[in-house]
Amino acid sequence: MKSKNWIQQADQALVRAAARARAVAASTNTPIHVMKDGKIIKIMPQANPATSAPPTIASPR
Repeated sequence: MKSKNWIQQADQALVRAAARARAVAASTNTPIHVMKDGKIIKIMPQANPATSAPPTIASPR
């Protein structure tokens, strides 16, 4: 039986997964692609997010 707060648990799991994806991308120097304002953008995560460059728009294939 599902817990009564399964939606909250799912949201928390997604937040943890996103943080892990950013950490892996930063350690392997690979971009992350996300949707922002209806467009797919490429973000190059860095070890220190305060010094990160602004995201760039991904080129269409």
